[in-house]
Amino acid sequence: MKKKWIASMLALALCAQVSAIPVKAEPVPDGVEIEDNFPWGCEVIMGDLDMSGKLDELDISILQSYLHKKIHLTKEQNFVADYNFDGVINVVDLCMIKKAVLESKTTYKNYTFTSPDELYKTVFNVKTYANGRSIINITWYDPDGDSEQVSEFSTVDLNPFEDETNYHLNWGENTLTVEYKNSVADLDNDGFNVVKFDYPDRTLKQQTYSREIKSSSYPEIIQVDVTANCYNEIRYKVNVSISGEIIYDYPSKVGEKISITTDKSISDYHVTFHYNESELRWIPENNLIIVYKNAVIPSEIDTENNTISFDAVGGDGTYTMVDAYEWYRSKGQSTEGYQYEKGDFTNYISDWERAGKTGDIMKLVNKDWVLSCGKEFHVSNAEQLAGFVYYCNACDLPELQKRYVKLILEENIDLSGYEWAQIDDFYGEINGNGHTISNMKISGAYAGMIKNGYHSNIHDINIENADISGTRGAVIMGYAMSKTCKFTNLHVSGNIKSNNVDCGAIVAYQNSGCASFDNCSADVTLNGEPLPFLSREQYIAYHYLNDGTEELKITLDKLTITRGENPDFDKAKLSIVAVHDGKEILGEHGFKLTEKYIDDFRLSYVGEYQFFVTYPINGKQTRISNIVTFVMEDAEPVLY
Repeated sequence: MKKKWIASMLALALCAQVSAIPVKAEPVPDGVEIEDNFPWGCEVIMGDLDMSGKLDELDISILQSYLHKKIHLTKEQNFVADYNFDGVINVVDLCMIKKAVLESKTTYKNYTFTSPDELYKTVFNVKTYANGRSIINITWYDPDGDSEQVSEFSTVDLNPFEDETNYHLNWGENTLTVEYKNSVADLDNDGFNVVKFDYPDRTLKQQTYSREIKSSSYPEIIQVDVTANCYNEIRYKVNVSISGEIIYDYPSKVGEKISITTDKSISDYHVTFHYNESELRWIPENNLIIVYKNAVIPSEIDTENNTISFDAVGGDGTYTMVDAYEWYRSKGQSTEGYQYEKGDFTNYISDWERAGKTGDIMKLVNKDWVLSCGKEFHVSNAEQLAGFVYYCNACDLPELQKRYVKLILEENIDLSGYEWAQIDDFYGEINGNGHTISNMKISGAYAGMIKNGYHSNIHDINIENADISGTRGAVIMGYAMSKTCKFTNLHVSGNIKSNNVDCGAIVAYQNSGCASFDNCSADVTLNGEPLPFLSREQYIAYHYLNDGTEELKITLDKLTITRGENPDFDKAKLSIVAVHDGKEILGEHGFKLTEKYIDDFRLSYVGEYQFFVTYPINGKQTRISNIVTFVMEDAEPVLY
């Protein structure tokens, strides 16, 4: 690692990087001397503690002595010893310097050989370390360009391929035999080591690759088989994994989404999903179908062997097993032949329970009491409150509108000693009747008593001494999703622990204008500091509207708009506004401002254009940047 420094720059770097490290040379104990010979203004090699111009074992030895408190370092050595520039000299720097010394003496070479009949090519990848030891990987390449690493062997202190007298290659009918010298000691005798490698199988044959699927959240699919005609071993040509593509995360899915990718030599293949019948819960086996890119593809169900098979007609990508009834119903299509009665949802383990984020809720729930409540819960104790949380999270009704539920608090409730769980999606009313829920402890991504709120009416309740921790956090609601989330006559207190700016006393993150507050108060801290704002949007409104300050700076340069950094804004909500000769031509629903530039925008008319950035504050797009001007003098449209 090399850096060019001039004296002034180095002085600044020393101040910035090692301010916590002594910069004055101290006497070295036991008569050991180290010269202050740092050549100011020259080329510096990080880790070069002996100032020799290279990294070697002596540098490692000096740093080890320092870490064992046997010697002191000069200010120059303090600087170069901080190998990772984190302001601290420790064992991490020592390990990095050791690795750099080793790599500086490690060589990598490839040696390529082709069989006499030119059917096969093999490459010996030789990695030789500082001590002379070599690791030799062998890779086959067939005429189609397919490769396969077949094996490796090592030598003690010699790379035999450096001299052709130290190795022999014998191409047999089915096997390559390699004779090689193993060490320097072998050079004076005729002793050769021998390794043999079979040629790749060039027979085109049908093979099956199987992959076990393990998922606690969606355990229905337990194995995936991919069958195809191919050369060599199919396990090197197929990859099966759990897909992370959200775009195909259908609410009707059964089991994990499965991603399949194959080598270019495989064009057609057949797939079989093995499923666990006991994990299907209420779904009939004959309702299982396969979806690829939002379309149903032909498949065959085998209820005797618990499999569903299909040809991968779309090629590589994500394949999803879904419930035909829920799939067609969500599309507004006929569900004839797929209808069924789910029965009592408390008889099944819910997706929420499978995800393992239930806290102590399931230890407290009385399912019979939950069913007796219908959709109106009169709650007097922790057990009943747990039942309400269970109903909201475990109820399997797909549409939120059908989940409308009401909580009426009849007594004060103390949740001390419980690891509580938040309500994932809430649609309904919470009437606290003036009562208090105290000592609620919750953690999560959008942490709060409720994670996502839709058309929620929460009123006349006190939440005291709440303990909230998450990437975003609030006492009541992590994310207000719709514009009818109302909070009336509330008081909350407690502490929120989060490293994210999207926090508020009552609501953390919210869609624009999606929370209204009436007679609400808070005594909440964020990471120990007072948090006087009921929502993150209130914080933005207070800081960015009171004095009209332009909080975001944008510049116009070569037909590109760039913006300055401001971490307080949600970048996805920033929008660009364009005004042409005093008339707005691109408004609040315009292009989103990205990290560095605006998407293509066409200037179609001559005249003056003004650009500025807006942000949704209290439900209104509000200018938060300066205004930049561009004059279009040419009648030809220009791509902006």
